[in-house]
Amino acid sequence: DGRMKSGPEQVFITYQHQTWAGDLDEEGNIQFEGKSFQSPSAWAIHVKRLANPLKKADDGWKSVRYGDKEGPMLEQIKHAYVRAVLGGKGGARE
Repeated sequence: DGRMKSGPEQVFITYQHQTWAGDLDEEGNIQFEGKSFQSPSAWAIHVKRLANPLKKADDGWKSVRYGDKEGPMLEQIKHAYVRAVLGGKGGARE
């Protein structure tokens, strides 16, 4: 049905030549190293600070990928879902 599936290693971030994988639980939270993240941005900044502790902020919708490390960004999936729900009728920014 086009929705994201929960499971191990479903979301990925690549930053400074390193890639991390997170698990996606049934509620849509990202599980990583024993911690639960309720938003992609919270997980993204946590992971990127592992490589760069001075990193201030990150938009997880634009840096977290789904399916594999080369998969679509969550922002792309979100826009496709909105388009499908609205049936191609305006209301969503491209």
